[in-house]
Amino acid sequence: MNLGRITAGTLATLTLAAPAWASPLFSDVPTEHWAADAVRELAGRGIIEGYSDGTFQGNRCMTRWEMASLVARVLTRLEASQQSFATKAELDAINRLVEHLRPELNALGVRCEALEKQTDQLQARVSELERITYYGSFHTIGVANVVKGSILGTGREPIDWTTGRVLKDGEGMSIKGLLGINISISDDVSAGAEFAAYSNEAGKDDICSYWGVEAPYSCNIWTSRSSIAPWEQSANHMPFTRMTLDNIWLSHAPSGTRFVAGSFRPRLMADYIFNGARNPNIRGSQWLPFYGLDITGSIGGLDSGFKYEALYTVNPGKSIYENHSYGGTLSYEFANNSGRVAIHAVNHRNERVSDGSRADAGLVALPTVSAFGAAPPVPSNTWLGTHAGDATPTANTMVGPQQQFGYGIDANYTILPDYGFTIDATFAGSNYNPDTSNTLYHETTAGYMYKIGLGLAPVSGLQLDLSYQSVDPTYDPFISQYACDTLIPVYLPYGSFYSGYYQMHDYINLPNNRQGFKFAGSYQFNDNNTRIKASYSNLQQIKATTPEQCQKIGNIEPIFGMLYGGGNEKGKVQGYGIGVGHTFDSGFDLNANYFHYDIDRSAALAENDMNLKENLYRLDVAYPLIDDVRLRASYVNLTYKGHTGLLNTDITQHTPGIGLDYQMTNNIAFAFDYRYIDFKQKAYEGADYSANQFMIEMKLDF
Repeated sequence: MNLGRITAGTLATLTLAAPAWASPLFSDVPTEHWAADAVRELAGRGIIEGYSDGTFQGNRCMTRWEMASLVARVLTRLEASQQSFATKAELDAINRLVEHLRPELNALGVRCEALEKQTDQLQARVSELERITYYGSFHTIGVANVVKGSILGTGREPIDWTTGRVLKDGEGMSIKGLLGINISISDDVSAGAEFAAYSNEAGKDDICSYWGVEAPYSCNIWTSRSSIAPWEQSANHMPFTRMTLDNIWLSHAPSGTRFVAGSFRPRLMADYIFNGARNPNIRGSQWLPFYGLDITGSIGGLDSGFKYEALYTVNPGKSIYENHSYGGTLSYEFANNSGRVAIHAVNHRNERVSDGSRADAGLVALPTVSAFGAAPPVPSNTWLGTHAGDATPTANTMVGPQQQFGYGIDANYTILPDYGFTIDATFAGSNYNPDTSNTLYHETTAGYMYKIGLGLAPVSGLQLDLSYQSVDPTYDPFISQYACDTLIPVYLPYGSFYSGYYQMHDYINLPNNRQGFKFAGSYQFNDNNTRIKASYSNLQQIKATTPEQCQKIGNIEPIFGMLYGGGNEKGKVQGYGIGVGHTFDSGFDLNANYFHYDIDRSAALAENDMNLKENLYRLDVAYPLIDDVRLRASYVNLTYKGHTGLLNTDITQHTPGIGLDYQMTNNIAFAFDYRYIDFKQKAYEGADYSANQFMIEMKLDF
C-alpha cells in the first residue's frame, strides 16, 4: 500500500478548514521548491513537526511510526471539528489509513473505534451534501459596429455577406448567466434544473440578437418570447433583463429514461422530419432549441437496442395563432454499433380560433416568389384554392390555421467494418392542410423526399461519402414567419429558403424542389496534423417554376424566379470546395479553403435566364504566443456576379480580421476580435459600404 500516494492530497485537504498561522520553512526546504507552500501549510497547522535540528529531511523515507503519528494528529483535528469539510472519497481514504495503521495508532493511544464512529457520521453528512451539486456559466459579449454607407435605395442596413448577418451601426452588450442544479434522489433516480438570466446592458437589441450572447428561449426575440421590439431600445438605453427557469429534468438510470420540461434539443427525432427554426444568432447553435416536453428512454432495458422519444414543443411564429408540434421516434440499434433503423412521426398545427371563424391578422402571409420580367404573369405570392361553395379557384395570399402530418423511416448499416463501408437510406412524406377551418381552402397536398447514401473509410483518416437526394416542391410546406422578419439575414452560399420564414425540416441541407448528388471527402494524416477535405454537389429543379407550379398549394421554390412569358426551363445549383490545413510543431495552425457555386437556368427569353457565380476564399491562421495566449488572423474574399433575368449583380467583399484568445484560468477565458468589412457593388454606383467591427467576449464556467 502506497501511504504517501493516499495522504499527499487527502491530509492537506482535510486541514484546510482549520485556522492557520504563519510558520517559517524548515532550514533544509528551499523557498522555490514546488512543495514549499504545502510544507509550510501543514507545519503551520501542526500536522507535521520536522526533526529536532530544525530540518524536514524531505528526501528521507517515512517510517510506519512516523506515518501513524501524522495520521493521529489529523484524526485528532478531525474529531475536534464539527464541519463537513471533506469529501466522501477523502473520508474513505482516511478510513483505509486507519485500518492499515491500526496497531501503531493503538500503541500511540489513539482510540480507532471512536474515530471510526466519528468518520462514519461525517461520511453520512458528506454523502447527503454531495447528493446536490451545482454548475454554471457566465457569458458576456460586447459588440461595436461602425458602418459607413448603405444599400442603395432600400433603406435597409448593410449586410456582412460572409455570415449573412445585418451590420447595423451602433453597439450592444449582452450577458447570460446559467445556474444548474443536479440532485441525486437515489442510486437510480436523479433530477435537476437550469436557471438562466439574460440582459442587454446597453445599445441596440438587434445588434445583440445577431452578434451577442444567444438569449435563453423564453426571452429570445427569434422565438417570439421577448417582450421587446427588434430595434434599438429607448433613448436612455434601459437594459432588458429577465431571469427564467430554462428547463427541469428527471432521469432514471437503469432504463435510460429522461424527462425534460422547458428548453431542450431532440435526441432521436430526425432533422429531415423536424428540425425547427434556423438560429440567426452568429454565436449560438445553428438551430434554435425546442421548448416544451421531451421524454427519451429504452424499451426492455438499456441493452435491448430499442429506444424511443416523445416530444411536444411550441414553435416560433409571427402569427397570433400558436404554432405547436408533437411527435415521436422509435429506433432499434443493432449490436456492436453496426447499424440502426428508426421511424418518426410528427404533427404540426396552428392553434385555431374556432371552426368556421378566423382572424386574418393571425394568418401566415405567403412569401413572395421573385419574377424577373416586366411584371409577374400571375400574382407572385398566391396559392390557388377554392372557397366553400365556389366552383373556380381563387388566389389566396394567406394560409392558416395550418396542419401537417409528417412521417419517415431511415436505416443505416455497416456492411464491411474493416473498410468503414456503410449504406443508409431515408424516406419521408408529409400531408399538408393549408386551412383547417375550410374557409379559404378545401384542398390538401402531399409531398415526399428520399435519400440514399454510401460511406467508405478504407484507410485510417480517410472518409468518403456519396449520396443522392430528391425533395418534392410540396414536401413539408408548413411555413412560419419569424417575429422579426424584416431583419432576418441572408445565408450564403445561396438562399434555400424564403427570407423571414422557416420550414420544419432541415431545409438548408435538404432544399425543396431539388434532386441530385452530393459528395464529401476528408483525409487526416501526419498524426492528424495535416487535413484535406473536398466537396461537390449538383442539384437540379424537379419542377420548373412555371406560373401554374408557383400557384399550386404547398409549392416551395425560393431561388429560381417565376418564368415570364412562357417556358419550362429548369434551374440547377452546382458547387464544389476544397480545403487544406496543417498544425506545425510550434503550434502554428494554418487553414485555407476555397468554395465555388454556380446558380444557372439557361432560357431562351432573357427575362428568364439566370447565371450567378460565387467564389469564396478563406484563410485562417492561429499561433500560441505563450501558454495561455493565442493570436488569430483571418482573411475572407467573396465575389458574387452574374445576372438574374435583366438584373445584373457584381459584388465583392473583403474581410480581414484579427483576434486574441486569453485563457486566464481553467475556468475563465477572454477573446478579442476586430474585423474590417469592405463591400463593393460594382453594378451600381453609390451602393458601397464599409464597417469596422469590434468584439470582446468573456466566459466563466464553474
